[in-house]
Amino acid sequence: MSHLMMHPGHHVPVRQTIVLSIAVLVTNLALVWFALSIQSDPADDATQIRTLVEHQIDALNERDAAALQLTYCRQQGDVADSIVAALGPRTEDLTLRVTRITDIQRIGSTLATAHVELEFTGPDLAAIELRPDTVSMFRKGETGWQMCDPGNAPADLLHV
Repeated sequence: MSHLMMHPGHHVPVRQTIVLSIAVLVTNLALVWFALSIQSDPADDATQIRTLVEHQIDALNERDAAALQLTYCRQQGDVADSIVAALGPRTEDLTLRVTRITDIQRIGSTLATAHVELEFTGPDLAAIELRPDTVSMFRKGETGWQMCDPGNAPADLLHV
């Protein structure tokens, strides 16, 4: 039985080992939780993109260039004034609405595309062509998702 007893010179600090093991385990769990929390959920991204498009349409219908500009990425430049000018003055019988947002596809964690179908109610606007097959590009930044189409001109955004 004496062969199972430890020699006094080979004392293993059990408490320190247990405390250190628990600290390492807790640290690893915290790192895994943090890594998982910074990855956004595709469903949340799709909801945020839909909400962004709705904000754009509200800004367009209100002819609010400042609110509209907030929905575009910085690389797009100052495009909202040109778009609002192309729509003309606000009237009750002329509104733009989203008919469908489909095929939202994430490209990595900061880019996405979506098919956004719009329609006007009221008199036709010859200055604006609505293309149902247009794919919109979105970029995720510090403030969330914003539209960031590859073209830089207002004409590339709403086909003015």
